[in-house]
Amino acid sequence: MGLDGTVRCRCFEEGRLRPGPVPLEDVYVDEEGYLASRTLDEARERLTRRQFDARYADLERAFDDWLHSCCEHEDAELCAEHVASWSGCAEFRELVDRAGGDKNHPLLSALLPDGTGGTYPAEKAAATLAELDRFAEWVAANAPQVVHEGRYGTAERLRRLLEASRASGNPIRWC
Repeated sequence: MGLDGTVRCRCFEEGRLRPGPVPLEDVYVDEEGYLASRTLDEARERLTRRQFDARYADLERAFDDWLHSCCEHEDAELCAEHVASWSGCAEFRELVDRAGGDKNHPLLSALLPDGTGGTYPAEKAAATLAELDRFAEWVAANAPQVVHEGRYGTAERLRRLLEASRASGNPIRWC
């Protein structure tokens, strides 16, 4: 168990989704950055779970299956990373604190969530990458015990997520 992060591709925005079980006009991006169906979401709101299952279970299953291959990217993800175990996340936070915390690394101090869920805004990705570069240099010089083959793995995985977020303009989704 631990923290994973994903960044959605831009195929939705660029109109490159394959046809699916609902009209493409029905597909939208929800508040956490996932592709969703208005039809299914509206039905969930107005029906009991039992009623929903009776009327929409097959469509829901078909929609979920379609999401795995709706475009050229598996699960419509440009990047997916297992960031770290929860103890690895705590280690990252501790290292950021040792490297000056909020004063030197305000974005890195707030990067990781306390649990799963939520997002990290794409608008902060470029500035966070700059902080991450400075932080990685500090780690290499001051915490060699976490550096393997010249790299701090957690920082490298976060770098890939931040780069994908910057490139796509989509947030990092924590899961």
